[in-house]
Amino acid sequence: MHVIPKGKMTFSLSATFASNCLNFCNKEKVASRLRITFLTGIHIFFSIGILISNGFAQTSFERSLDVISGAAHTGIKGMELPDSSLLVVGCVADSSTRQKICLLWTNPYGDTLRSVKLQPPTLREKAYDALHKVSGEIVVAGSAEDSTSSDALVMQLDAAGNILWRHQQGTSLSNERFNSLSQTQSGNIVAAGRAVRIQTNSYYLKAELLQSTGVVSWSKEWRTRLGEINSVMESPDSSVFFCGYLLDFGDTSGSMFLMKVNAAGDSLWTKKYFGSGWATGNSILILPDGLLIAGATSYSSLLAGDHFLVRTNFNGDTLWTRRIGSVNADEKIVDVAGTPDNCYILCGNAQSNLELIKTDTLGNAEWIHDYNSGDALAKSVCSTRDSGYFAVGSSGLSTGLPFFYLVKTDANGGILLGGTLTEQRPNEIRFYPNPSNGHLHFMPAELFSMEVRDVSGKLIYRRDKCSDAIDLTFLASGAYFLFARSSNGDFMQGKLLLSTER
Repeated sequence: MHVIPKGKMTFSLSATFASNCLNFCNKEKVASRLRITFLTGIHIFFSIGILISNGFAQTSFERSLDVISGAAHTGIKGMELPDSSLLVVGCVADSSTRQKICLLWTNPYGDTLRSVKLQPPTLREKAYDALHKVSGEIVVAGSAEDSTSSDALVMQLDAAGNILWRHQQGTSLSNERFNSLSQTQSGNIVAAGRAVRIQTNSYYLKAELLQSTGVVSWSKEWRTRLGEINSVMESPDSSVFFCGYLLDFGDTSGSMFLMKVNAAGDSLWTKKYFGSGWATGNSILILPDGLLIAGATSYSSLLAGDHFLVRTNFNGDTLWTRRIGSVNADEKIVDVAGTPDNCYILCGNAQSNLELIKTDTLGNAEWIHDYNSGDALAKSVCSTRDSGYFAVGSSGLSTGLPFFYLVKTDANGGILLGGTLTEQRPNEIRFYPNPSNGHLHFMPAELFSMEVRDVSGKLIYRRDKCSDAIDLTFLASGAYFLFARSSNGDFMQGKLLLSTER
């Protein structure tokens, strides 16, 4: 669990605080971008308040959660459910040869409610996308793998995580998977991804339309030199748009592409967008008058990429493009969603940080925040009912056993640190106060283990069997990361600000 007190209702401030702040970003950003800052105790005291937005009080937290101790976790998709609880869909690998799809439910504060691990009939199953239907079912797309090949996979689950039906499709000696899902206006499911024939190394764009019972209405493949579909959405006229990466026959560089098919799955046209030279599309958003495609671009396949947006009309004609951030900065957008004020929230990776970007309707950045200081992977983002945002990915990558990483922010991308300790929530470890003078207390009263690391990840201090409080006054003032596990196995990872007398 995370060091940040849970359930804090954060006040959205329009003023800019000229306070002493610590920046946890490990790379330079352009001067205009806003950064995650850690307010001093006096500013925290006077800035705590309650924001009621559309009838909801805003909450913010940051958590690293595991379902199986000692296993590698990959968070794929995060969703807010109608009752304001949160659902994370991902993968858990408890050995090098066994991987399963997992669902994790939390309350609005990030406390674990329950989890379900789907036992695979094959060697490995991986999730790449998921959606929650209005009727309450959960649909998961991915792959089912054995030792020689993999099939594309779609499963529909009930609200409790029980499998209602399972569709697995592939050919012998082929690696196939579905990367993206979309529910149509009629309640059917479009799944899209790619297929690779192993013996000939032949690539195909792949898509299927499944009825609500799992029966296939149509199945299509389109031959290409290299490529895959990364995102799919239905348009208002019942046609379907795909975006992804494409290195077509005759092309000298790879492109972000947009493909339109009719309701029967027949291809109508394909448009390519090369950006700075190479580009890829990772997520698509349908707008009232066109589309927004989000991904990455670079000057060549050998250089690090940059955040990239392409805005088009429904014919695929470019209206504008935007590169966001520094050049060749190892950045890419992996997901895009709409915001309550009709702008865009982008989720991406920036030099191993999970990054959230809020833009206006023209793709100009209003704020950019990085989270987890160089050891996270982003996968998805959505807007929440309290006008905040919920992002999901993985953290603790450098350990080889990453956790599900959950970031819930306020409307400005902020996470409130510090504050006063209120009631203890289930399955939660808390440290207080934060910021601290070095005398740190925690709840529950006993921890199995605790580590302190500096911002570079270097181990500074470790202690086993901690009880009630620890003394960190021997450390210099500054920013640190805490890693702790309770006696019942709950895990916490968080940032701590020390202001010690030397």
